[in-house]
Amino acid sequence: MITHYHRIGVPDTWMYVLVCFALAALVCAAKNFLSASLQGTPVCGFLCPSIFGDRGFPLPTSLDWLFGLQVGAEAHLQAVFDRLWNDNYLLVTGLIVAPVLEEGLYRGPLYVFRSKAEQPLWWAGGLLLTLLFALSHSRAGLSLLPLVTLGLASAWLIARTGKFWPCIALHFFYNFFLLSVTVFQSLYWVD
Repeated sequence: MITHYHRIGVPDTWMYVLVCFALAALVCAAKNFLSASLQGTPVCGFLCPSIFGDRGFPLPTSLDWLFGLQVGAEAHLQAVFDRLWNDNYLLVTGLIVAPVLEEGLYRGPLYVFRSKAEQPLWWAGGLLLTLLFALSHSRAGLSLLPLVTLGLASAWLIARTGKFWPCIALHFFYNFFLLSVTVFQSLYWVD
């Protein structure tokens, strides 16, 4: 059956990536709306840590060590790119290094074991890696929602397409979305 987007020349894999991106962006917008709505309420201290400075709940030392390695690798690569050219907005790290490194770390095992593991076990591994991915960026509250959505969407892309590159493309688009908002705010909005 030929679908409408086939008639306009868009392959299935790209449509899956764009739908997953739209879902992640919507969840991010909902998180921001809820965080702003909860500002000043008693539950905001736990639900809004990424916005108001709290890092949430503590993690085991082994996870802090793992996440420190990830952040350290990205920082070293950013330093290399800073020597090559001025990258004030961390565009190379945010748009290239982080998607490749993080998807390799958190979705790479899913890709490798996509045909070797039973489907329930594979999805359990996908959920575990998604939670680790989300926790590596923030530790609690509403800030986890878009990251969990992005991680589960990436796992679904691997399951649906059998390819790894759509995860990197999705991560690129999501980071581009976040960085473009940050760059726009820094250029045009004054405190």
